[in-house]
Amino acid sequence: MIRFVFITCLFAFAQHTIIYAQTEQRCHTTEFRKADLERHPELLHQIIADEKQLQEWIQHHLPQSGRNIITIPVVVHIVFPESQLYTTVTAHDVASQIDALNEDYRRQNVDANKTPDLFQSVSSDLEIQFCLAKRTPDNQPTTGILYEPIPIQEWDGTQLETLKQFAWPKEKYLNIWVCKMADNVIGYATFPNTTETDGVIIASRAFGRVSTKLSGNYNLGRTGTHEVAHWLNVNHVNGDDGNQCSGSDFCDDTPNQADQNYGCPTFPNPSCSNTSDMFMNYLDYTRDSCMNLFSANQKQRMIATLNNTRLSILSSDGCTPFSEPQTDIQVEAILYPSGIVNKRSIAPQVRIANNGSGSISSCSINYGFFGQDMLTYSWTGNLPAKGSEIVVLPKIMDSVGYSIFICYAYNLNNGAAEFDTINNFMSRRIYVPSDAVKDTIGENVLIFPNPSSGTYTLKFDSLVADDYTVELFNVVGQLINADVEYNTLNQLQINMLQAAPGLYFVRIRNGRNKFSGKLLKLQ
Repeated sequence: MIRFVFITCLFAFAQHTIIYAQTEQRCHTTEFRKADLERHPELLHQIIADEKQLQEWIQHHLPQSGRNIITIPVVVHIVFPESQLYTTVTAHDVASQIDALNEDYRRQNVDANKTPDLFQSVSSDLEIQFCLAKRTPDNQPTTGILYEPIPIQEWDGTQLETLKQFAWPKEKYLNIWVCKMADNVIGYATFPNTTETDGVIIASRAFGRVSTKLSGNYNLGRTGTHEVAHWLNVNHVNGDDGNQCSGSDFCDDTPNQADQNYGCPTFPNPSCSNTSDMFMNYLDYTRDSCMNLFSANQKQRMIATLNNTRLSILSSDGCTPFSEPQTDIQVEAILYPSGIVNKRSIAPQVRIANNGSGSISSCSINYGFFGQDMLTYSWTGNLPAKGSEIVVLPKIMDSVGYSIFICYAYNLNNGAAEFDTINNFMSRRIYVPSDAVKDTIGENVLIFPNPSSGTYTLKFDSLVADDYTVELFNVVGQLINADVEYNTLNQLQINMLQAAPGLYFVRIRNGRNKFSGKLLKLQ
C-alpha cells in the first residue's frame, strides 16, 4: 500500500509504539527505530529527505528485469560469552543462512508456488544475492565469519555501542550479528539512515536452517530474509500503524492491511476492505513456512536504495578474494535435487569447483537430508585450477514433504589444509509431493560371487531402503530363511550360510516391477 503524502506517515511512525502479546516477536525494528528517533529527533528530517529522494528515483526509473545481479558482501559476527562462542552457531549455520537469503531474494524458494494467484503477478525475483566476505577491509583473506567473545548473556538493544568496535564499514559490507536476544525478540535491523551501528541482529534460535536448536516457527532462515529487507529500506506491509488501516509501506502493490499477521492464516485473510492481506510476504510477521514472496514495488525500493543511500556497496570488492589459495574446493551448486522433486529416490548432482592454484585429485562428499543420517561418497579425479566438475552421487531416499538437502566436501587431497571451508557447504530446500513415484529396481543387476559358499552381493541400478521385498525359494518353491542387509550403494548382501548346497531362486519386488535370479550354493 502507498500514500504519496509520506511525510505525514513518517511523523505518525515516529510517534507510534506497538506492543505485541506474542511468545516470540518476529521483529523489533519498529521499536528500535522509534528509540533511535527519541534519542536523535533531528534524524527525522534526514529520513524524510531520504524518502523523498527515493521516491523521485523510483519515479524516474522504470522497473527492469534482466539487469546485472547485485551481490552484497556479508560479514557475520558470532557474539557470545567465550564459553558458548564456538558451540552455539556453526559455520554450517552461517552458510545455510546465506543459502536461504539467496533462494528468497532470487525467488528460487521451493514454496514460491504457494503464492496465491491474487499476488503471483507482483511476486518478484529481486536480482540481489549475497556472499560471505572474502577479504577484510584491510585486504586480508577472510571466511566472512568472525567469532567475538563478549561477556553479555542476552542482548536487549541497549548495548549496540559494544558492537561498534567490531563493525566492518557499512559502505562495503552488510554486518550481521548473531547472539542470544532478550525479551523473546528474534531480530531487528537498522534502516540506511540510522545513527546507530548499521546492520542486522538475529537471535541464534532463528538463524540459518540446519540447526537442531532453532525455534519451530523460525527455522528456515527467513528472519534473515525479513531483517535484511529492512536494511535495504523496506517497511512492514501494514505500515506499522497499530491496526488503524492508515499506515503505509510506500509500496502500492501490497494491499492496505491492519495489524501484522502471526502464525499462518488461511487465504483469503481480509482486513481494511482488501480482498486479502499479503500475509505470505516476507515483511509480515507470519512464521517462516508461511512466507514466500517479495513484491515488485518492494524490489523497486531495494534497487532504489542501492542506488542512493547504500550506493557505495555496489562498488565493494568484499566478495573478491585478495589472494589465490593453494587449495580450495567449493560446492558451487546443487543441481539436483532442486525445487519440486517428483521422485522419492534421488541421485543428487552437485558441481564442485577448484578455486585454488593447485590441482585436486580427491575429496570426500557428505550428503543427505537435514535430520537424517548422512552418506559419504569418495570422489577421485583430476580437477585443475579454476576447473569444475558435476558429480552424480549414489541414490538416497527422501520422505514426502519439505526437506533440506545438504552437501559438504572435505578431506581434500587426503587431508590438505584449506583456509576457507565455509564454501565447501551448500544447502537446498526441496519438496517431494505425496504422489511422487518410487524408483524402479533397474535392468542391470549383478550377482557376485555366484556360485558362492553362501554369501552374495546383488548390485542394482537403483534401489532404496524402504522400497523392496526379498524372497528366496528352493527348487520346489519353498521359502528359505536368509539374512538380507541393504547398504547405501544400491546393493543387497544376502547371507544363506545355513542353507544346504544347491540351486536357489531370489525374487525382489518394489511394487511396480521385480527381478528374479538364480543363486548357486556350494558345499
